[in-house]
Amino acid sequence: MSNIVGLFNTIDASRSTDFVQQQLLGEGAFGKVSKAIHIPTKIKLALKEVDVAKLEQVGELRTLTREMELLQAIRDQNIYNLIPRYYGHYQLQSKVYLISELCTHGDLSNLVKYCGKVPANIVKYIASQLISLVERLHSLGFAHRDIKPGNILINDQGKLVLTDFGTANHLSPLEVLLSQGKIPITDLPTENRISFVGTDAYLPPEQRSATAFCSPPLDAYCVGCVIYELAYNQMFTGDYSLIKGDTAPLLLKLLEVDPSRRFNGWPQIKKLPYFKTINFDDLGCINFDLFFEGRKLTQKILQEELVKFTVKNIKLQQTNQQLKQTNVLLDDEQLVFHQTYKKFTLYSGGPSKCFFELGRRMKFII
Repeated sequence: MSNIVGLFNTIDASRSTDFVQQQLLGEGAFGKVSKAIHIPTKIKLALKEVDVAKLEQVGELRTLTREMELLQAIRDQNIYNLIPRYYGHYQLQSKVYLISELCTHGDLSNLVKYCGKVPANIVKYIASQLISLVERLHSLGFAHRDIKPGNILINDQGKLVLTDFGTANHLSPLEVLLSQGKIPITDLPTENRISFVGTDAYLPPEQRSATAFCSPPLDAYCVGCVIYELAYNQMFTGDYSLIKGDTAPLLLKLLEVDPSRRFNGWPQIKKLPYFKTINFDDLGCINFDLFFEGRKLTQKILQEELVKFTVKNIKLQQTNQQLKQTNVLLDDEQLVFHQTYKKFTLYSGGPSKCFFELGRRMKFII
């Protein structure tokens, strides 16, 4: 372990020539995230490319500076298992590149897509770890404000970490005390408002009106939406009659319409009967590889992914010569297409170990 830590400590994010982009993992309006390799150590990393010029054009440059400030603050405090390990950034012309740990299992949206309704024990584990994550973030004086499955990654240790802090903000001292359960929400001044941010499907009711409240209840509502989606395999649409079973007290609390009744600190949430078997001081981790194996990796889903994967594979082969010139080769996961396709045609009758391997290579070990 010490050797691995030593390798990570040798990564100098300011040396742009030390990094080679490989596989595209995702992209948005202002940038993209790619898998990259650090040439001196051969360590695989995540490289987030942000187009500063585009952000400036729409007056959103603050989202980048806000995210960089938060990542640097957490890095400076040597806090782990809250965000992917952050190494720093470099800039080339109008592009800024943020370098961080590569979370090989992807995000929670993969879990929902490939596994459908998540087993109750896994939902409870994810709920407890997610609540612990957001509680820690609030204690540091930050709110995320856009918590959703796509912004919750699964790292190599089987732990959840938060990502994409473009809409994050600083909490006031009173908001931190509220999150810690030390003051009621009624003690916050009524003028303590927030801007309207987040993803529409996960916005609390107060965000849809002209009476947006403070940030901690917003994050709490988003957490409730994520847990609901995992437990019921669908997004929460406001129908409270569908909330039943062991998760009901927790979800009815987190998804409460009135923010003053929804949230009065994370300690109160953690004391709900739903968590009576959970030790929040020692949450451990889950082998997500075993969980994904053989679960609803249907032929239709994999055929769709094969098409996408074929296109990516062709693009990767086209850049192979460039990578050879820098003595960096595409890894096995990226060159596995032909062998995997042969196996896929042999086992296309239903879910199998082959299905798991194909899904794992394309989505979780990327």
